[in-house]
Order: sequence, then C-alpha cells, then structure tokens
Amino acid sequence: MANFDIAKGGGVYEGFSFESFRACSAISIELDFAAIIAANAALTAQTEISIADVLQILNWPAKMIPVIVVTEIVTPTTAAATADLGFAGGQEFEAGIDLDAAAGTTVVGSMADANMDDLMAGGDTLDLEILDAAVTDGKLRIHIMCFQCYAGNR
Repeated sequence: MANFDIAKGGGVYEGFSFESFRACSAISIELDFAAIIAANAALTAQTEISIADVLQILNWPAKMIPVIVVTEIVTPTTAAATADLGFAGGQEFEAGIDLDAAAGTTVVGSMADANMDDLMAGGDTLDLEILDAAVTDGKLRIHIMCFQCYAGNR
C-alpha cells in the first residue's frame, strides 16, 4: 500500500483553496485516473493505481464539516474496482464505490455524526482508497457540500 499526495494537482487538476469561501462551500473535483498515473512518477513506474493505494485528494482544514457527498462515474474503469472515499481511519463518506459502474451512475452519501468531532478538532486529508482491483483508467467526479464552523465566519 502506498499513499500518493495529488492535492496540489501536478497538472492533473487545479488545487482547491478553501480560503475564498465563507460559511458554505460546494466542491467539485474530477479524478482522471490515467492522467493521475501519468503525472506521478511512482504511479507511472508501477503503471497503475494498485489495490490498497490511497490517493490524497485534498488537504482538509479543521472545522470544515462535510454535509453531503455525491460521487459520479464519468467514465467507468476497465477493471472491476471499488474504492472508499473519506478521511483516514475509516471515516468514510462512501464505502465501496463501484468504479466500473455505468457512466452517469451517482451515489449520495454523508459522514457519520460520530466522526464530526474529529474534524472540529483538526484537519485531515480527503482520501480515495482503491480496493478490489488495480486501476489504470476511468474518471470519477466528486461533489461535496460543506460548512465552515468557526466564530469568524458570520
């Protein structure tokens, strides 16, 4: 298992900044797995995103609370792979996203209430962990609605 920090894009997608938003933020990110592999030397060398590899998508600030998450298959993967989307330690928005589902398939999820206090205390990374099969292609779009919970945000 390896961790790959793609949060700042490296030509794959533009990094996202929370600084320009007030209380409510809507985030949309499209992950093109072939482009991610091509832009990362370690992934290029292994020619795939392997089972148990973790893509660190965003650096998530403290007190930014995700309310709802929608994952959308833009282009299905060739392999029958699934993935978990969430934070480290099993705090998942979505477990077992079917990456080879038909294009246009959407899944709506949210984080369990029990995990919210961890996000109030400190930041984390938003991660996608590949589970059942290595991935070389396909595109996944992620939409997140979240709220900033701190005193200066009125």
